[in-house]
Amino acid sequence: MTDLSIIIPIYNTPIRDLRRCFTSIAAPADALWEVLLIDDGSKEQVSQFCMAYAQSHPGFRYFQKENGGVSSARNLGIAQAQGRYVTFVDADDCFISSAMDTQLMQQDYDLVLFDTEILQSRKKSLWKALELPAGAVTRQDVLRRYLTSHSLNGPVAKLFRTRLLQETQLRFDEGFVTAEDWLFGCCFAARAERICYVSTASYVYYRNGGNSLARLRKAPDTMVDNLIGVYKQKLRIIKAEFTDAADAEALKTQAAVSITETLFNCTADLYLLKLHTPDHKTKIRQVCDHAKRQLSAAPRKTRIKSWVLLHFPIAIYPIALLRRLYLKWK
Repeated sequence: MTDLSIIIPIYNTPIRDLRRCFTSIAAPADALWEVLLIDDGSKEQVSQFCMAYAQSHPGFRYFQKENGGVSSARNLGIAQAQGRYVTFVDADDCFISSAMDTQLMQQDYDLVLFDTEILQSRKKSLWKALELPAGAVTRQDVLRRYLTSHSLNGPVAKLFRTRLLQETQLRFDEGFVTAEDWLFGCCFAARAERICYVSTASYVYYRNGGNSLARLRKAPDTMVDNLIGVYKQKLRIIKAEFTDAADAEALKTQAAVSITETLFNCTADLYLLKLHTPDHKTKIRQVCDHAKRQLSAAPRKTRIKSWVLLHFPIAIYPIALLRRLYLKWK
């Protein structure tokens, strides 16, 4: 059986980045890997490069589909995967093949977590998956990290056991335009019994800035619903996995702080884009009203934002406008 299926969704990625990504993947002599190139409706030049690369490199398999988004591309990869484990690589990043230990893949872990190297403006830093010693870790350790940190958000730098994916039929939610990575990883971790943390980087992430404003402009209704959906999923996980009352309350407070801050920023962007609707206002107010019950121990700044969202959201517009002008001037 193949040890590892490496799934790479591709949509009009520059060829220089594709070449850098593909050449970073080299299976150890004692390993059987496959690399699945999922072309999500790219331009002809990109498609031809990927097809030719797969034809001339053993272990690479090329699949072409109509454009449907990164989640649909990853889901096709999962359906085609033949490896014991699945991992994901974004086409403009790099895989650190030397971090993979074939013996580790024989130990029947459901989920294996690695660190990530961050490269931004030629400055390198390390993003630790967990603040724990390497070795076996508990599901609660991992879920707590998902609930309180961004270090596990993406599906990269992880090995997902293919058999568990098949048994649970867990897939990326193609209806999400944001946080779909978090949702997939967190839901998988909630089903995992045996988890291992390897305190070694297996991935290089080239950080080039976010595109959340572009996604909000394209699908504002879906974006708002997705952000609210993540908050509700956090509360479900806390209820199901954390039985200690004090621990659960602390996690609920962090979830309430996170959604309040997120919706405040989202509202500001909606106003700036002239996309804020009465429906958005109603949905955001309902969630903020629910979250405010957990904010008594939250920072004062967050409590003020909560009050503004509930009682005077239009005040966010001049604040956002002044901030944008300041950043442009700076």
